[in-house]
Amino acid sequence: MVTRWILSIFLVAAGPSVAENTAESAAENAEGRLPVHIGLSCADATLALTLQGESGRLFFSGAEMPMARARSASGVKFDSIDDPETHVWTKGDEAMVRIAGQDLKGCRVDRVSRVTETQWQMVRLDGAQIEATPAELTFEADGTLSGQAGCDRLTGSWAAPEAGALTLAVDASRADGCPAEDAARGEALLAAMQELTSIGFSAEGELELRAGDVTRLTATH
Repeated sequence: MVTRWILSIFLVAAGPSVAENTAESAAENAEGRLPVHIGLSCADATLALTLQGESGRLFFSGAEMPMARARSASGVKFDSIDDPETHVWTKGDEAMVRIAGQDLKGCRVDRVSRVTETQWQMVRLDGAQIEATPAELTFEADGTLSGQAGCDRLTGSWAAPEAGALTLAVDASRADGCPAEDAARGEALLAAMQELTSIGFSAEGELELRAGDVTRLTATH
């Protein structure tokens, strides 16, 4: 038996709410080719939707479903690539979610993560925990970049030439008297940054900075 999934998302502005911000964010970040992570909570389930350009991915009950942006009279709409029969509407911060003919109760948009609206703490390098080393990145909306990697103060710029792609130009200035261990950690972080080619969110909302298909740096906020 093949289960068919489809999700349509309408985000309709209705005053200064989470969903209103989600709709605006999704549209703006799609144009800017930056990913957006949207968390939906229901009475008996939680879902996550990651948007990137004209495509997205829905995470629900252990399944990952590819999505595509669709035309809509209002708000933002994403359809499953596989089947157009299940949908989710949100109005304000409330959501009506239907998946495979099943209506989920008590659904709401409860969180939105954008790349350019926070300071990111780098927590893992190549899957290993980053410990005892300042490791921060901030992506500004104007394309500038700042942060800290060990003793190194980072400045530079970022660009997303297409949806999902990422390039960084990073300069590092080191404080005098930096301990050798901290210097080595900072250099390892900087080397990973110079290899990055793409950016995205995990189902849990962690920011993933990747080289090809490999996640080099994972960040949280």
